[in-house]
Amino acid sequence: MDLLSKEKDDLNNKIKKLQEDLQHMETDTSSTDNEMEQMKKQLSAETVKKVQAVNKLAEIMNRKEFSSKGGKKISSSDLRKKEKECRKLQQELTQEKDKYSQMCSKFQKDLSEAMAALYEEGQNRQRLQLELDSKDSEVEQLQQKLSFVNNDTLSINSGNDLEMEDGFPESRLEGWLAVPNKQNIKRYGWRKQYVVVSSRKVLFYNSESDKQNADPVLVLDIDKLFHVRPVTQGDVIRADVKDIPRIFQVLYATEGENKKPDDKALEMPKPEDKSGVTSYKGHDFFPIHFRTPTTCEACNKQLWHFLHPPAALECKRCRIKVHKDHYDKGEEVLGYCKVNFDIKTAKELLLLAGTSDEQKLWVQRISKKISKKGIGHVSDGQGGPPRGAKQYASFGAQQRPMNALQRTSTLPSNIQRPK
Repeated sequence: MDLLSKEKDDLNNKIKKLQEDLQHMETDTSSTDNEMEQMKKQLSAETVKKVQAVNKLAEIMNRKEFSSKGGKKISSSDLRKKEKECRKLQQELTQEKDKYSQMCSKFQKDLSEAMAALYEEGQNRQRLQLELDSKDSEVEQLQQKLSFVNNDTLSINSGNDLEMEDGFPESRLEGWLAVPNKQNIKRYGWRKQYVVVSSRKVLFYNSESDKQNADPVLVLDIDKLFHVRPVTQGDVIRADVKDIPRIFQVLYATEGENKKPDDKALEMPKPEDKSGVTSYKGHDFFPIHFRTPTTCEACNKQLWHFLHPPAALECKRCRIKVHKDHYDKGEEVLGYCKVNFDIKTAKELLLLAGTSDEQKLWVQRISKKISKKGIGHVSDGQGGPPRGAKQYASFGAQQRPMNALQRTSTLPSNIQRPK
């Protein structure tokens, strides 16, 4: 019985094992079926792609056969000839490119040499022109001395040119002045220059020996001067207060300037383009606040405050300073601008005299020359401005009394107010 029970258990275990193997076989069969289905799908997709590719190739072949029927058949010898001609043309093109590059480099070299020669000639011409202007000034001085020595010539030519004023003939003035080294005068200071004002030119020398050698550093044409005027504290905020009574400004056109090459001492910075410029009656007003003593030139009231300055306007051209309220309210107290020049083609030059009396002398004498020969001068024939010259309008609709400081601080000295 024991043996039979053991055999029975063994048989049962074998049956269970066979059943498990059967189940594993069934699962493997199902997975194999899934793989078979996937393989069939891939086969069908590949078959479709192959059929499409064959059809496309057949279509291309049909097109080629159609095109070959319409055209001429090219032989291999003709094809080799065409290839040979193509290579030859390619070589010729490469040679022409090399020739062109060599020609361009040669012309560029010749152009650079010509530009260098032209620049050198321009520098030499500029030096010769400076020397010529200096010699003309010396000739003019010698002629004046000769006219004083020759009594007959003095009696014939006695006039404005031979009148003496402050120890100098009216047509000539010379002496020591100072020009700023850079824009910040307090930091960089002034540089002395010996200045000679003749009947047609204003010449600047570094020393009297340069004057004897006819070597000026800057020459200004008097007929290209716009105006000369003393400055105020609001005009030169970077200068010492004690020097302001001795400083005056010369405004001139750039075409009337002849500067010594490689000399930057007298070069002043160009006027800066400030945003918010308002054009009104020829003025170019820009907003500004004054914290130094300044007076409104329309109402003669205070225009400054150390902590809370009022809104003000200043003209780039004539440097008139007014309250902004006058413009905002539309008050007819502002006249037309008296200095009608192009701010882009004009330069200013600040000069420092030895004393305030010398400053007044320089301003007075240069103003007389500008009134006779400067830009916008009045002709002697008809008493009016020449045709094509721009006139200076009166200051304002209302005739307000102006003190001497205000008048000289904003107006060119050659312009007179209507009485």
